[in-house]
Amino acid sequence: MGPTQKADTREHTLKRMLDMLEEAAGRGASLVVFPELAFTTFFPRWLLEGAELDHYFERGMPNPAVAKLFDRARALRVGFYVCYAELTPDGRRYNCAVLVDRDGEILGRYRKVHLPGSVEPRPGARYQQLEKRYFEYGDLGFPAFRAGSAWAHAIMGMMICNDRRWPESWRVLGLQGVELVCIGYNSAAYDPNGGTTEDGALRTFHSTLVTQANAYMNATWAISVAKAGEEDGSGLIGGSCIVDPNGRIVAQAQTLADEVIVADIDLDLCRQGKDKMFNFAAHPQHQLPGRDREVEQAELRAGRQACDPVRPRRKLDRRPQPAQAGPHRRRRAGQRDAALRANAGARQIPRRRRAFRHGLPRHHVPQGRCCLARGRDREARRHDRRWRLQGGSRQMGPGCQRGRPAHAERGAAMKPAPALAEGFPDLSGMQIARELHWFRWLSAALIVLVLAAIARVR
Repeated sequence: MGPTQKADTREHTLKRMLDMLEEAAGRGASLVVFPELAFTTFFPRWLLEGAELDHYFERGMPNPAVAKLFDRARALRVGFYVCYAELTPDGRRYNCAVLVDRDGEILGRYRKVHLPGSVEPRPGARYQQLEKRYFEYGDLGFPAFRAGSAWAHAIMGMMICNDRRWPESWRVLGLQGVELVCIGYNSAAYDPNGGTTEDGALRTFHSTLVTQANAYMNATWAISVAKAGEEDGSGLIGGSCIVDPNGRIVAQAQTLADEVIVADIDLDLCRQGKDKMFNFAAHPQHQLPGRDREVEQAELRAGRQACDPVRPRRKLDRRPQPAQAGPHRRRRAGQRDAALRANAGARQIPRRRRAFRHGLPRHHVPQGRCCLARGRDREARRHDRRWRLQGGSRQMGPGCQRGRPAHAERGAAMKPAPALAEGFPDLSGMQIARELHWFRWLSAALIVLVLAAIARVR
């Protein structure tokens, strides 16, 4: 969409939007995405107060000033996404977007979370960025919405402008299985925070980059739409584009004026990424730091069910980690820890911390636990020696299912320990190990003495 000047009337801007809606419907579109603050100029570049500021806010959506857009979209059977400045009945102000289905009903609402700029004007700046002055931070999170059959039951999400630059925005939607993200933006063609290190070309590149990269990393379609051109003397970048789940641009605007781009969206393209590379159910370590996994998974399940109360969602339940599989491992781990504590005497040894934490291999034991890990390895070697004395053999190293012989793993019956010679004392495996230990030292000493005697004779 091209620029909207401060002097433009609401009727003039709405007519432009209706013309683009008609053109998109004529080209077969069933969803139209408009940019951020589509009904007005980007007023946060000005310092405004009172009625002059309130003029830019919508007190309801739809309202009489924009009803023509809803009515015409309903008649054309075209849904749309549109952004506007929201003033709630209790006086709160948000940078807001709504997703409207083909029947003219609001499917979902989103309020911008990542507000750029400052509260106070920057001294000496020709244009300001005062979103933090005029808007509150969004309080709805990043919800996903299940569309109806007209949009193939797609899971849809929304962002506004600066949200698209933050990977957390995409990942929260990605964890809800999003398949189509709609984004509207008004991005300056210069550094809005001051300085000369960014120009329009670099900022356009960044805008396209984050859309392509995050669409790929979350296996979702993305429609990113700009309000572009010279608006009240301040440049806005273009670069509106439609990106597929592989991160490829399938359609892109070529001008900074009103322009309609259209693409066919095949939701099945999301399956390659969602079922393989970015299958979050198969990689449960993708969670917020410090959050309990079970609580987080329960919250995600609740959010998905609210998103689609009719059709159940795919489960993202966390699979059990290897260190938690089977009661025999927990039992043997407890026995080893008890033995270590008994040998340690008064020294307190912390409870065992599993080396398979977060799916890491055994040698990635967290810092500060290495001494205890080595102690467990020594205990494991003692287990190995005892099995060898009793006729068994081991094929699994320390950290696996200790105490189980290799032939038991292969399904064969465990071989009995060899019978002891008549008259030989019935010693336990540990006693035999101690006897053999002294025998090795005596044998070594005897060999040394014999070699010394031979050398003396010569």
